[in-house]
Amino acid sequence: MKNKNATSLPNPDSLPDDPTVLREVIQALLADLRKAHSLTDNLQQQIEQLLRQRFGRRSEKMEWGPLFDEGVIAEIMGQTLKQEEPEKEEVTYERRKPGKKGHGRQVLPDHLPRVREEIEVPADEKNCSVCGEEKRRIGEEISEQLEFVPASLFVKETVRPTLACPQEHEVTTAPMPPQPIEKGLAGPGLLAQVAISKYGDHLPLNRQEDIFSRNKVSIPRSTQSDWMRQCAELCRPLEAVLKQTILNSKVIHTDDTTLPLQEKGKTQKSKAWVYLDPIRLLAVFDFTRTRKRDGPQKFLEGYSGYLQADAYAGYDSIYAGEQVREVACWAHVRRKFDEAKSAHPTAAVVAMAWIKQLYDVEREAKAWAKMLPVVLTEEERRERIAVKRYALRQKKSTAIVEGFDAWLTEQEEVALPKSPLGKAIAYTRSNWDALKRYLEDGDLSIDNNIAERSMRHVAVGRKNWLFVGSERGGKTYATLTSLIYSAKLHKLDLFAYLRDVFTRLPETPLSQLEQFLPDVWKQTHAAVAAQ
Repeated sequence: MKNKNATSLPNPDSLPDDPTVLREVIQALLADLRKAHSLTDNLQQQIEQLLRQRFGRRSEKMEWGPLFDEGVIAEIMGQTLKQEEPEKEEVTYERRKPGKKGHGRQVLPDHLPRVREEIEVPADEKNCSVCGEEKRRIGEEISEQLEFVPASLFVKETVRPTLACPQEHEVTTAPMPPQPIEKGLAGPGLLAQVAISKYGDHLPLNRQEDIFSRNKVSIPRSTQSDWMRQCAELCRPLEAVLKQTILNSKVIHTDDTTLPLQEKGKTQKSKAWVYLDPIRLLAVFDFTRTRKRDGPQKFLEGYSGYLQADAYAGYDSIYAGEQVREVACWAHVRRKFDEAKSAHPTAAVVAMAWIKQLYDVEREAKAWAKMLPVVLTEEERRERIAVKRYALRQKKSTAIVEGFDAWLTEQEEVALPKSPLGKAIAYTRSNWDALKRYLEDGDLSIDNNIAERSMRHVAVGRKNWLFVGSERGGKTYATLTSLIYSAKLHKLDLFAYLRDVFTRLPETPLSQLEQFLPDVWKQTHAAVAAQ
């Protein structure tokens, strides 16, 4: 089949002799050639993007190479890429020690219990081979190995004495403590284990059924599924407190990804959303059947503050009022220019160099934060970092953004609108005000990566258990994942945290549920909080 976009070449013998007409023919052919080149560039860019998504690395780390060394890029940009050295401040306090990296035999943690096994010296070596006398013990050599004992199940008996009046007037039995599942066979610890394995470690219930069977205990996946549904219903009031806490925050990051829903033998693409408070490190997940804007609109109803998200059009109605201010993501902008690199290498690399400078400022702020005293509270630490980050952005990032703005204006005049470079520039321009907004406040982030990382948690899960079996199952997933992922953000001992929640939540008044929020629980359970 002939390509309809192909241009047939004219016969040289049929070209006109008139110079004016010939010039018109050449101009028409050049126009067709430019269209063909544009089409080729677009197709090449799409092919490379698909190949990279299918086979290549997901990282967008830029390798400058000999062609695009920093000197060349700096000359094109008309300025140096080298950042100023971070301002050195006198410090008289102890610095945080960075974790050791490298290979070699690992030192086993001190908190693990030691089980001593002593090996006897062979009988024929206990006496001296020279004089024949019995050798005396003068010391010992100890070598350590990390061993493992499989988790075990046990039956917990709750004994409730029954008292009777000697005159047989009345009989009293001690009350049964509140349980996470009324009259259920599973205790809080077992429920916590199943929940963490499914929603934290992404282990499907059928595999857990096999693991339990090795302990000669039969717990069908249907029973486990019922347990998780009832645990989610128990935690709904706590989820509501978590949601309200996030809605009261100054900044919310959000993102979404597909979560397959299978009902009646059919599978549809439902959605999992995350709404994350980057200051308190709390996240709540939401489940919707579709990606319609009704999801975020309903969840964010009444919210006032900064909302950082991708350029999904469903958020536009939320930004329409004055209560919610849009913050865009510079990582998305960089991604657009990275995708245009194959078709427009020089311009794309220059754009990425501008963005690299913005991230260099953020790295400088992080390096400064590591110098802060260890004795500071989390609140004091956050406030100091926000002030320093704002000052650095005003001093350095603002000028970089202005320079990038001028460069984009120059490129708009030469880039074809439908070319990969033109599309990247158009995306940047359409979100320009939202991209600059992070300069307004030190609590704002340059990108939405913290929310995108939470979507990785969903993606790993769906690769293991494949789908949720109903809308109710999706709600169960969202509730329990909200608690577990928030606890992960604070690096809590997930089992200790969730077992405590399942144990005490049934008898805790609604007004006191805030104690179970991961950041609050971490402060009151410091001895067992850390993993």
